[in-house]
Amino acid sequence: MKTIIIILLILYLFILLIKKIVKNSQNEIEKCFYYLEARDYLRAIKSGKEAVKQFPRSAKAYFCLGKAYFLTLNFEFALINMKKAEELATDKEDLMHIYGFLGEIYQALGDLDNALLYSNKCFDLAKELGNKKYKSSALHNIADVFFIKSELNKALSYYKKALKEAEEEEKDVIYNSIALIYREKGDFEKAINYAQKALEIAKKYSNYLVLTRALLNLGDIYREVGNFSKAETFYLAELDEAKKLNNKSMEAIIYSSLGVLYIDKYEKSSEYSDLIYAKEYLTKAYNLFESINEKAKVKELLDRVNAIINS
Repeated sequence: MKTIIIILLILYLFILLIKKIVKNSQNEIEKCFYYLEARDYLRAIKSGKEAVKQFPRSAKAYFCLGKAYFLTLNFEFALINMKKAEELATDKEDLMHIYGFLGEIYQALGDLDNALLYSNKCFDLAKELGNKKYKSSALHNIADVFFIKSELNKALSYYKKALKEAEEEEKDVIYNSIALIYREKGDFEKAINYAQKALEIAKKYSNYLVLTRALLNLGDIYREVGNFSKAETFYLAELDEAKKLNNKSMEAIIYSSLGVLYIDKYEKSSEYSDLIYAKEYLTKAYNLFESINEKAKVKELLDRVNAIINS
């Protein structure tokens, strides 16, 4: 009798231990997703690493860790973990999410064939499951790949298909992408029309990231058609938004754009003051890029302006 009680006690303790391990594992997975939602990506990575250690057969654990790496631009580690999630996943909805991110990761790595392959896989599952959001997202990603490949008509076709599936609040980013296509094609009237649509929806739904992109797009279009005062208005409006977001990279890009605008003005007017403004903005851009350890993309432009000023 004593022996049976001891065995039952051991079994009971063993079951409690297993339950604790599973609970802790699940908690780490939940923590990882919680930190992702909170945009605390470094903690998400930490929890994700712990989750895959404790629960090595969980597709969700690897997915969360892969997504966290992706959002910190660590694409190689994102790929490793997302591929592991793909290997372990059996649920179609989980696979749809995984395929969508694999498409984006491969695109970021410049592997456009695999980007198309996985974005199409995501679309097929989203269609099967009746998930409009992921259908739209997959179509947008497919369009992005064709845009990168300079297949503009194909890209435009897929962006327009994505629009049909998207909810209103998701359309701003698609409209802005379509504006970029028309700008590339030299159809500035349509480019402005679509960028304005993007701007209106981004304002309505407080999507400040797309708002800044749409303002940049409009500034670039007006600069390219020679309407410098209107271009500057959009650039300065975008600068205000970037400062609200504390987005130093975007601020640097805007200062670069303002510098290019004043170079363009100088080439038309030969006004020395335009060169001074160009130097001022390009210097701000250069210093900001340096401060955030990004490659100073404006160095050549700044050197060119200084050379003209000092000649």
